[in-house]
Formats: sequence, C-alpha cells, structure tokens
Amino acid sequence: MAAALPMSISAAVLDSQDSDGEQMSRLSQSPAWLALLGYQSGSFSNAVHSQADRPDFFVSPEGVRDPLAELLAERATLFGDDDQAVLLRCRFPARFIWLQQQLGLLPQVQVLKECTALRDWYESLAMQSISIAFASSYLENPSSTFGHTFLRFQTANTPTLLTPTINYAADSGQVTDPLSFIIKGLVGGFPGVADRMPLFRRLRIYGDNEGRDIWEYPLALDADQIRMLLLSLWEQRNGAYNYYFLDENCSYRTLALIGVTVPQQDLLRPFWLDVVPVETIKLLRQRGLAASGQYRASSIRTLYWHMRDFSDREQQQVVQLARGNLAPQDLASTPEARRALILVAAAEYTAILINRGQLDLDTRDRVMHGLIVERLRLSQVPPPDPVPPPQPPEATHGGHFLSAGWVDHQGIQGAELGIAGFQHTLIDPLPGYQAGAAITVLGARVRFEQAGNRELESLDLLKVESNTPSNRLFQQPVWSLAFGAQRKYVKDSRPLVGTLSYATGYAVDTAPGVLSLRLGANFDTAAALRAGVGLEGALRVDLSRQTTMGSYRFYFEEARYLLGEDSRRHEYGLQLGIPLQRELSLEFDLGRAGAKFTQTQVGVHLRKFF
Repeated sequence: MAAALPMSISAAVLDSQDSDGEQMSRLSQSPAWLALLGYQSGSFSNAVHSQADRPDFFVSPEGVRDPLAELLAERATLFGDDDQAVLLRCRFPARFIWLQQQLGLLPQVQVLKECTALRDWYESLAMQSISIAFASSYLENPSSTFGHTFLRFQTANTPTLLTPTINYAADSGQVTDPLSFIIKGLVGGFPGVADRMPLFRRLRIYGDNEGRDIWEYPLALDADQIRMLLLSLWEQRNGAYNYYFLDENCSYRTLALIGVTVPQQDLLRPFWLDVVPVETIKLLRQRGLAASGQYRASSIRTLYWHMRDFSDREQQQVVQLARGNLAPQDLASTPEARRALILVAAAEYTAILINRGQLDLDTRDRVMHGLIVERLRLSQVPPPDPVPPPQPPEATHGGHFLSAGWVDHQGIQGAELGIAGFQHTLIDPLPGYQAGAAITVLGARVRFEQAGNRELESLDLLKVESNTPSNRLFQQPVWSLAFGAQRKYVKDSRPLVGTLSYATGYAVDTAPGVLSLRLGANFDTAAALRAGVGLEGALRVDLSRQTTMGSYRFYFEEARYLLGEDSRRHEYGLQLGIPLQRELSLEFDLGRAGAKFTQTQVGVHLRKFF
C-alpha cells in the first residue's frame, strides 16, 4: 500500500488506493525519475540500482535499489508542513518540483522562496543558455590525457569572460601524485564534486597554464530544461557520486545532468564500460543536443602559431627576452615589422611562464613592462593572423575497437583478435587527436594458432602514454602507465604476467620523428616467477612519427628483474599504421624479442573503430 499523504495535499489528487498504487508504480519507472536519482539497470539483469554513493541522497533506507520505495518515501515527506519537510525540499528541489507536476498539484510551496541558500545559488546560474565545453588533452597529467568537459552558463547582458562555469571533478584533497590519483580514481576513492568559477579563471587554468584548446558547444535546452538541470545539479553537487576515472568521471556526470533534461533519450546507455570525454561530445552532436563547436586556441598553440616561421636565432631571442637576459632595446637593428612579431611572441611566452609560476616577481614585472613599452614605441603593425582551428573533437575515429589479423610467431602461424572499450594508439588515425597521446581502456588480444592453441596475449585494464617532445620553450617529461597483463619472456618461457608499470623520461623532435628515452619500473606477478612476484627495471627507446597519411614507431627495450626473479629480456621492432578511412586502418608489426633465445614475430591486422 502507498504511504499515507500529509493532510496538506488535496484529497482530490487520488481517486483510490488502487489507482494510487498504479500511478506510483508507473512514475517510479519513468525515465525522468530514474535519471533524477541516478538509477541504472545492471549489465546482465533488469534490476536497477542507483549509482549514488551517499546514503543521504535518499529518503528511504531502500532507496538506492528500489525506485518505488524512494518515490513513496519522498511523496510522504516532501509535501509536509514541518521543518523536516522544508529541509528535504531544500535538499531535493528537482524531485519536489517534478513530483508536483506529475501529481497534478498546485505549487502551494514555492521552493525557491523558502530556501534562501538554494535561491541565491540558483539565481546566480539561471541563465538563458548553457554550453558544454571540451578541453583538449593535457599530457602532463594521466587523469587528463583525453580531455575534459565542463558547463558554461550565459546571458545576453553578462560579459563572456565573467560568465560562470561548473566543473565536475574528483575532490582529491592533498593527493597530487599522478600515479596515486590514477589508482584511487580507478576504485572510486574520491567523491565527485562540482566546483564553480568564472570562465576567465577556467581559461587561465586550461588554456594558459595547461595549454589546452577549448571547444564550446551550445546546448539545445529551453528554460524549463535549464531549470531542471540546475536543480538536479544542486542535489548532487557535494559528493553524492564517487569519481571513477574509467566510467563515472567528469564527462559521465556532466552527460547525466544533461540527460535529466531529456530522459527519454537515455544518454548514458551507450557508456556501460568506460567514458572518454570526446565520445560524450560526439553523442550530443549525433542526438542534436549540441550545435557546432566554437574554438578557443590555447596560449601555447597561439604562441607556436605566431612563431611558426621564426629562425633559431629569433626563437632564442624570445626565450632570452622572457627570461630577462635580453632587453627589448637590444633588437634595435632588427627590422621594425619583424621586431614587433618577436616582442609579441616574447610577451605571450612571458605570460605563460608567469601563469605557471616559473618567473620570480621582480623578473616578470620588469620583463613584461619592458616588452609593453617597447612594443608601444613601434609604428602600427598588423596583428598576427588568427590561429587556424585543428580538427574538432567529433572528427576523431570511434573509441570502441575491434581488430582481426594474421600472426607468424617463429614459424607458427595463427589468427589474432583484439577488442577494447576505448583505444587510440600512436599508430592509429590521427585527425582530431593530439599527437603524442595514447590510451587503451579495457582492451584484450587473443591468439588462435594452427595447432589449436588459444592464448590470451594481453589484457589492458588501463594503458596511457604521453609522448610529447620537449623544445626550447617548454620542457616536459614523457611517461607511460599500464595496468593489466601481458606475455613476457622469462628465461626460456613466455608466461602471462600481471603487471603495474610506470615509466618516465625525455623526448626530442628530430627529422625522422620523436625520439624518446624512458626508464621504468614494472611490478609483476605470475606463477612462473620464482617468488611469484617481481620488480623489473626497464630501459626503452622509441622513434615515432604521426601523420594523417600514416604513422610508424621503431622501438627497443631492455629489461631485467631486480627482485623476485633472475631473468632479463629484450625486444625491438617496427609498428606501422596506415589509415584506410576514419574508422578503418591497417597495422603491420615486425619484431624480435626474447630472454635466453630471440624469436621473430610478424603480424598484419585490420583495425575497425566504431
């Protein structure tokens, strides 16, 4: 039987207990109610369970797994006249307003009037339009390797740079180590919170400090939908959901908020394994919920564009000017038009160093003042031409991946199949992705040999790589992180070894490609290891080049167990990727590897993205 309604609700609302029960059962299964409370059906059953992780997100003790029990409990409490009802209405305004509408009740209570904190917060964000912004990859942080999304709110009378933005992220506290952040993020070790700041500060963080381009997509939401999005955001903004790096991350929760406004579209259904930010942008574009993107180049991309035809001497002058080792007056012999371009680039580079905290106070004030004064002394020179936009995020190949191919391992031939929840490697089609970035989420390769043997070759729960070279302007490490299992040569065998590995090093851009050197440590576990576990040190050298026409990678790795086993191994070879179209490519592999003995492997794979 349905819970009794408070006396403040009109008795005419319900005709009978039977019709009441049917109505409540129907409402509890409506897409809108399920979206408001984060209910999702299981992968292998129809039972629903809320993804919310805080008990106080529910009124009923059974609310996390029973939408009907939660609906009845909220109906019985939200419409009362006591203090508890007021507190709950202020805590759950989206559900209260939705229930008012569905039950056909007059708005006897104006929730925004009785909840001061909610009203002040809501009115500061209740704007005419909302956009979803995509920040491109930030390769110095594993958690941001494949972008980030946030929301921006806009009215006609608010300057764009002052408009508010809402960002969903992990409340990581004092955890700053990238490896610790990834491990805790994989297991939901952080609450997810929504922070707010004006656009100019968000651009300073992403565009200036981290060098990330921003693509902004206006959302096709009307005033009522914007209201529902904001009220739902209020309910979950302070850690209702834990943050998971692979699935319940920034883009998933942002997409869930948008999904509250269009529950019939079930936006979250395609994302049951992993969620990569670029894929959520694609979905919103495909569903007609997001218009074409507007591009904002990062300060670093802008600087590179303005310096694209600078000579080595001019590049060095920019660095020396920004560091305070060269005075603007020292360029007096340089033609005025060229001098103006150098001064502009030096000012841009100085601003980046200032935002990154890489110049002391005295130097930055002296340098910036001198650059501005000298630039004003010059005659009017046309400003540098605008930065041309790269391929937008939605131009990327699909994230899901299947492959099939032929392999010859030391004369033993077989077929090999691969699959991944998301994959982009350094030899996959490049358009839309940032060069030097690679990630695989939930990937596996299985080999079927002629003799009937079937072997799991690798299992990648998470594999991330940053391969961006350093240059005269910016120095940054290259790194790689892998968590999963792979076959390794250990003495005279090739067992499947579970591994957690991290490597870091340095890379430079050369004529043949990006040349990188990395030192790494692999924590391995396998029955084939003498102690069952082992710590392996590794040295890896790579030479890679990515283009839209094709990509290649030469590699050499030497590794040796330092603890738990007495074995060393080596491998070297070539990988070549040739795109046939955006969603289809060919991969060629030629490699030699071994421990006591060196063996040869050749492979050809057809790779399909979708």
